Amino acid sequence: MSQKTMDDLAAFIGQTLKAANLGPDAGMGRTRGWDSLAHVNLILALETWAGVPVPPELMGELTTLETLADWLRAQGVLTQ
Repeated sequence: MSQKTMDDLAAFIGQTLKAANLGPDAGMGRTRGWDSLAHVNLILALETWAGVPVPPELMGELTTLETLADWLRAQGVLTQ
């Protein structure tokens, strides 16, 4: 599994949500196009992109760029 960067994650989320210029405060309900349905689709796509399954009980907690990044770092997917 190759390590990815925060820029890679932001680009992936932006492409998946069709949103440009995601800032550090990007998140569900705060970013245009990132609603609950888009979030489910994002998590499913993220599992493929990152190569790790997201436990269902975490889907409701991983709702911002920062929380996704923190979780991916803990999984060894994202570089510090």
